[in-house]
Amino acid sequence: MGSTYTITTSDDEDNAIAHTAGDPNVDKQVYLEACVHGQLLEPWTRNYYIATSPVPPIDVATGYVTATPEQQDQIHEILGLTPTPPPDGGGTPPAPTVATFSYQWQRTASPASAGQVRSDPAGTDWTTSTLLSLAHQTADSQDATAILAQIGVGTTIEMTNGATTPDSLSMTVSGIGTNTGSATSFPVSVTANTGATPNNGTAMTVTITILAPAARAVVAPDRALTF
Repeated sequence: MGSTYTITTSDDEDNAIAHTAGDPNVDKQVYLEACVHGQLLEPWTRNYYIATSPVPPIDVATGYVTATPEQQDQIHEILGLTPTPPPDGGGTPPAPTVATFSYQWQRTASPASAGQVRSDPAGTDWTTSTLLSLAHQTADSQDATAILAQIGVGTTIEMTNGATTPDSLSMTVSGIGTNTGSATSFPVSVTANTGATPNNGTAMTVTITILAPAARAVVAPDRALTF
C-alpha cells in the first residue's frame, strides 16, 4: 500500500489545471492526480525498476534478443516501450543489383572515352588504382548511364579479361562519382587482383554489384526503442 499526499495550489495553478484539461468544470483533484500518475510517477517507476534490477544490463539484453516475440511483447508492456521496426520491415535483405558490361581497357588517364574503362594513376600497374572511370557507352554500344548513376559507396566492381589465366582487378567504391558527360569516375580501393595489368585495347568484362538500400540498412541498422 502506498502513501497519500496532499498538495496545495494557488488560484493561478487552479486556472492552469482547468485550462490544460480543456474543461473549466473539471474535477481538478482527479485530473491532477491522473496527470501525476501518468506523466510523473510512471516514468519514475520504470527508471526505478531498471536502476534496482538485480540482473546486470548485459544479461537483460541477451535475454531480450533471445526471447520469443511473445516474451518481447511482455517486456515492452512492462517497461512501456514501443520498438521501432527497421525501415524495410525486417526479413530477408533484398538482392543487390548486378550488371555486367563490356569495355576496352586503356592505361591512359581518365576520363574514359566511349567504350573504354580507365584508372588513375595511369601506367602499367593497375593495382595502384585510386580512381576508376567508366564510359557511359560500352564497347558493344550499350548505354550504362542508368547503372553508373546508381553506384554509391560500398559498390563492388570487378574487371577481368576472361582469359584461361585471367587478369582481374576487384575494387570497392569509396566515394561519390563524378559525371564528366560521357563517363563517370569513382574513387576506389583495390581489394584483390590476379595476373598482370592488361595491355591497351584488351577486352574486359566489368561486373558491378550495387547493394540495395534496404540491405544497407540491415547491415547497419538504425533502430531505437522509444517511450
